[in-house]
Amino acid sequence: GLLSEPCRTMVMIAATAGLRESELFALKDEDFDLNNGILTIRRRLYRGKLGDVKTKKSKRELPLLPEVVEAVKSLSHEGPFLFLGPNGTGENALVRTTREAFTMVADQLGIPHFTWRSFRRSAESAMHNHGVSLKTQASMLGHSNPNMSLVYAETNETAKREAVEELGNLIFPKFSQVATGVASRAV
Repeated sequence: GLLSEPCRTMVMIAATAGLRESELFALKDEDFDLNNGILTIRRRLYRGKLGDVKTKKSKRELPLLPEVVEAVKSLSHEGPFLFLGPNGTGENALVRTTREAFTMVADQLGIPHFTWRSFRRSAESAMHNHGVSLKTQASMLGHSNPNMSLVYAETNETAKREAVEELGNLIFPKFSQVATGVASRAV
């Protein structure tokens, strides 16, 4: 793969769980129930300080994909922290290393600049565009207000076309879709 460890596993977790950067860096072994595929978000590392999560709703349990479970199982690290040094040190070096790795991979793939927040936005947009309920989205992202999840959601042309077609089905149920060009609609 293009990313080496621990960046690879960090990306897998960030992309599938939509974690905040501060939550990702604070992960410890005890946060993972690998037998049941559950990740518990308990703390964050923000501006070099380990502390409570951002909000009450930020403390949450998230399901893990089997591929992520296997990646975490095979990850080698010292101490209780998954991605930091044995005492929770090395945040600045880790941020710098992952940023350099991301920039290199993004350049190779022709993707514009992205950060850890890009993974959070992508996870939210994917959930939003695939019909995941707003309540579930908020729960996954740790938002206390479900409407906050919409800040991260981005739509795409396919989603907009599907919305127009759905409206067409509701308004003109007896006619074919305009997008198919099969029949014209008369009102």
